[in-house]
Amino acid sequence: MAKSFEAKQAGSKPDQELRRLTVLFCDIVGSTELGAELDIEDYCALIDDFKDLCQRRIDEAGGWLAQFQGDGVLAYFGYPAVFEDPARRAVHAGLAIVGELKTRRFRLPSQGESRLSARVAVHTGPVVTSRDSEPSPQLPEGVAINIAKKIQKFAPDNGVVITAETEELIQRFFDLEGPTSVAVDQVKNDLLIYKVIGERPKRRPAAPSFNANLPPIVARYGELQLIDDRWEMAHQGLGQCVLLIGEAGIGKSRLIHEFKRRNAIDDEAWYEIRCTPDTADSAFFPFREFLASRLSGAPTADLRSVRRQAVAHLKEIGLRSESNEQALLSLLGALPRTTGSERVLPAVIRQRINQFLISYFLACSENRALVLVFEDLHWSDASTREIIQSLALRCRNASILIVCAQRPEAGHPTSSRADVTSLVLNPLAPQHVKELVDNLSSDHEISAQRAEQIFQLTGGNPLFVEQYIASSAGYRKDDGQTPTTPRRDELGPAPEQIPSTLQELMAYRLEQLGDAKRVAQCASVLGQYIHPHILQRVLDVETDEFDRMIESLVRSDILAYTGETLLPKLRFRHALIREAAYGTLLGSQRRELHRRIASQLVREQPNNDLIPHEVIARHFALAKDPRQSIAHWEQAAAHASARFANDEALSHLREALAQVPALPVGEAEQSEIEIREALTVPLEAMRGWAADETESNLKRLLNLQASRSDEFGVFSVYHGLCSMHGIRGEVTQGLGYAEKMQTIADRTGDLALRVLSLRVSGILYFLIADFTTSLRSFEEMASLYTDEIRERVSAYYPANPMAVGHAFSALALAIMGDEKESLAVLAKARDAISSGKDEFTRAYVEGFASSVFLALGKYEAGIASASTCLSLSKKNSFDYWTSWAKITLGYGRLATHPQELGALTLIEEGLNAYRSTGSRQLLPYAIGLFADALIKSGNDERALDVIQDLERERRDNEVSFFDDFNSKLIAWRKNRSS
Repeated sequence: MAKSFEAKQAGSKPDQELRRLTVLFCDIVGSTELGAELDIEDYCALIDDFKDLCQRRIDEAGGWLAQFQGDGVLAYFGYPAVFEDPARRAVHAGLAIVGELKTRRFRLPSQGESRLSARVAVHTGPVVTSRDSEPSPQLPEGVAINIAKKIQKFAPDNGVVITAETEELIQRFFDLEGPTSVAVDQVKNDLLIYKVIGERPKRRPAAPSFNANLPPIVARYGELQLIDDRWEMAHQGLGQCVLLIGEAGIGKSRLIHEFKRRNAIDDEAWYEIRCTPDTADSAFFPFREFLASRLSGAPTADLRSVRRQAVAHLKEIGLRSESNEQALLSLLGALPRTTGSERVLPAVIRQRINQFLISYFLACSENRALVLVFEDLHWSDASTREIIQSLALRCRNASILIVCAQRPEAGHPTSSRADVTSLVLNPLAPQHVKELVDNLSSDHEISAQRAEQIFQLTGGNPLFVEQYIASSAGYRKDDGQTPTTPRRDELGPAPEQIPSTLQELMAYRLEQLGDAKRVAQCASVLGQYIHPHILQRVLDVETDEFDRMIESLVRSDILAYTGETLLPKLRFRHALIREAAYGTLLGSQRRELHRRIASQLVREQPNNDLIPHEVIARHFALAKDPRQSIAHWEQAAAHASARFANDEALSHLREALAQVPALPVGEAEQSEIEIREALTVPLEAMRGWAADETESNLKRLLNLQASRSDEFGVFSVYHGLCSMHGIRGEVTQGLGYAEKMQTIADRTGDLALRVLSLRVSGILYFLIADFTTSLRSFEEMASLYTDEIRERVSAYYPANPMAVGHAFSALALAIMGDEKESLAVLAKARDAISSGKDEFTRAYVEGFASSVFLALGKYEAGIASASTCLSLSKKNSFDYWTSWAKITLGYGRLATHPQELGALTLIEEGLNAYRSTGSRQLLPYAIGLFADALIKSGNDERALDVIQDLERERRDNEVSFFDDFNSKLIAWRKNRSS
């Protein structure tokens, strides 16, 4: 790198990062009393021997003994050496330490002996470490270390306890007792701890992880059939080799054991040989473990017994000879000691073992066909791979099927020949992810959209899918309504929501990347889709070096190019690895990267209009720069409003509002006013003026404006309050605010304010049936409205005021009985809609058109308009107009087909939805339509109850434009009652 981005960060050390480590703390029991009993020389020697014991056992398990603290030992697993299973290694080391202490007597300088007891505690959690691959003088730091120290006192003498965080990672490997809840000093909540009883046997029956209760295998039928075909060829004496290649969790082992199950292959014909990361440097170790398990499971410490069983086993399969006996005993470590003159050179022993192993498997296949499975071949030693190469050649005329499973980075252990078949297991497609999830939880079927999200998150890796679904995050639901901490993208979970087992695996993969890990970290901050040139500029890396690291990440299946050719982008193979990379950055490093990315995107934006303001806003928010974040959220909302995308605008403004508290007090007040003024427009469109959120926004805005002399700001609040009271049926209060709006408009001479004042006045006079004044207001508004003021008016009101004025006028004329003029004005309302994208105004006009046609008795036309309004409103979440369209649509259907019961249900559903918006502006009209529909359908008893409801509503609702119609209904009820 020309300059590493870490070196440019402020507020964090460039050589540090966040890691999830497992901490082991071991402390001697009663060391103070022991020191009082022993001579000082004996005591010091005893402590030194104890430390040597701990050092040896921790080293064997791959840990780092970082510090001796008096008579205590502090060790880390997962740093600096990284493994896939650091927690398992730590618990294994702890059991080894206390296990040796139980049986060991320590010799003292005074010629005496002493025994020791210790307690071991293991905890897994986040710590801050050095980036170096070598131990740093600066020890890891974090609360996890203190927790390990504090819980050791709960362990029994010569016992091991672990926390719940570690238990999640090792429960498959150890027998545990618990949990027990314990209180720990300076830790807020009680901790759950487990006592480790012991380690489960490593040699278990084949496929211990798979059982008859597994859900059906998904999308691997072609691969299964291919292995079946090779098994059939092996049965015919044409030996075959199948190499399964795929990343961890892709389903290699599951596929192998599904093959075994469906072919009913018994254990006598199934030879399973496993490689492990602990023994990758131990020659022939997988074969040694396999053959030891074939010798009746006798303890290897009893060498005579092992020799007797080895000879008997060779005799049984017809391979008894002195050379084979020596090879087998050498492999098992049970060869009798020889004198110097009898010693055999290592190269000769190696050759004998090679020849013996090949002969052994060929001999075992003479009486029946065998399946020879090599699991996790990427962890095999060189000698094991050499044997597989030779065996693949020698079994061509034998009844043997060799199946090798390994990860892509391990290379190819066999020659490229016709009898060697390589199968690369690809991730599951979204539809197969859905099938897998549905199989995992038969009572919880997911949608195709959720399956697509899980696919993006997991990359279609079956193990990742299973463990994610098993975690608490798997079925979570997002409400999508309230402001949240800005997201880096729409799908990724927080790192703490990733199952802990997957976190270990991801951390291991990241550590294999070398210096390319830093590119992955920066890319994780940039987001799901990454522009390479932006990533390079943020990192400030030379082109050749950057290309090399990107190639490494693509080759390692961390990143992949998208299908775009003109402007290719990179994406993470799955969101889990991205979140793991993001989780290794310290807070200060994240903030600095988000700041650098946001600044770069701002520079790119003039030449790339595909970079949305909301992406920049999120980066600035995560960089803790609220001022810049709010500015870009507001621009994003403005762009959304220009497209009439009110839902987007509402979401962006909520996000901006969530950033306000981080501003200085004076600036925060001004910013909040601007955001809340902008909020009134999408809130009206999406929630309606009567909604609680609309009211709370207006009240807060009025409080903020109270001490200000900004007439335009005050006008905006009056406009909102006027509309709110009008839609609640409080017309008198609404007219009061309309007069205040008119006063400000006259004083300022602003035509936009005059148009808005006339609009609300026209609506309010319409509601109280003063149609003459209402029509006059709308006519004057039409004469003043011009293209020059359109944009300023739209800042206060989401719909086209001309179209709305004509719509109200058309309904007024229809009620007055002027059908011809009503239809002509309605046509003007439709013509006034300025843009096909203005779906809110279209819904508004069609909603009123349905009422016009119903008032004129043109029910088919009313049904058409109501259907259009309903479609638009559902699509855009216009709650108010969705409810109204259901009412008029249901009434129109029933008027044409009185026996259509579904129409009544639709009206009632719409009426209940309208009430839920808090609106009362059209409520008397709506209740009257429902009552009339009930009468038309012959449901008189129900109609009587609804008309009573209508009478109650009219008592404190000032809306009266439909009084003539409702009065007839009330008279009908009185006649029925008498």
